[in-house]
This record gives sequence, structure tokens and C-alpha cells, in this order.
Amino acid sequence: MKPNNSFLFLMLFLFVASCQLTPPNYPKLARELNDQMETAFKKGEMKKLAAIYSDDGYLMSPNRKATHGRKAIDAYWERWHTPINWKLDVIAVSENEQDIYESDYWKKMMEKPKHWREEGIEIGDNKVFYQLGHSKIEYESDDGMHKTSDVDFVLVWKLEKDGVYRIWIDTYR
Repeated sequence: MKPNNSFLFLMLFLFVASCQLTPPNYPKLARELNDQMETAFKKGEMKKLAAIYSDDGYLMSPNRKATHGRKAIDAYWERWHTPINWKLDVIAVSENEQDIYESDYWKKMMEKPKHWREEGIEIGDNKVFYQLGHSKIEYESDDGMHKTSDVDFVLVWKLEKDGVYRIWIDTYR
């Protein structure tokens, strides 16, 4: 008995629909992307590290205007002339922003990263997931001093048109 085209179309449709309904394993994806960032930093591959950010991405620190866009993000990372080490801890990951703020780690933080709404950034209907983490970055400053920066951060990872998640918002304290 030969299957008809309607049956084959229905089976194909159900297969494609089931693939699209299964969300990525966001904690695993966050760890993999963080590993890429750590590796690029340690190797001094700042252009590669900057490429993990969206072309319309934001870097937000507490006391400065946001760094925004490809050229500014590239320039931010290119200023790290002598990287030594970077350790990124993935603390909480969720599709739901509120889950980040309800985590024990967030609640215990004395100082919180700046929120993107302070810069007028709205998530809208973008396909995103959120990551709460801790960063310890070691580098040599321009004057030859060994420096360490310890900060907590929230990343908003956005699904780009090419099917790759990139950092859209990086806010840290």
C-alpha cells in the first residue's frame, strides 16, 4: 500500500513542529558559550570574543553610559592588550527574567548590575534567555600591573537571524 502525499506532508509537519517545540538546554548552552569567551580571552583573540556579542549589543557598567553596537563592542574588547585568565561562573539560567531575580544568589548580592530598562532597552518579542553569573578576569594593565576584576553580571542572550545565540545585553557590577 502506497502512502498518499497528504499523509507524508502531515508526518513531515509533525516532525518539524516537534523539533521547534523542544527548547535548547539553556544552562548547557550558556556554559558552552561562556567557555568560548574564556578561551578567546586567554588566547588574546579579542575579535573572536567580541563576535560573541550581537551587532546591536550593549555592555553596561554601573557608572558609565552603555557601550552599544559592533564598533564600540569591538573597541571595548580590543583594549585588553594583555589578557591573563578569565573564569566565568554560570549561576542561574532561564527563559524567564524573573527566575534570575528570585535566585538565592541574586537575593544575597549587595550591589546589583544596572538594569537595561535604565538605558531604555526593552526585550520586546525577541527570543532570549537570561544568565546570572560571576566573572573573575585577570589582565596586565597598560602600566604593567597585574589586575583582577571580580564582578557579578546578567547576560541577555538573543537568538539571531542566523540561528546563533549572541550576547545582546551584558550588564555587570
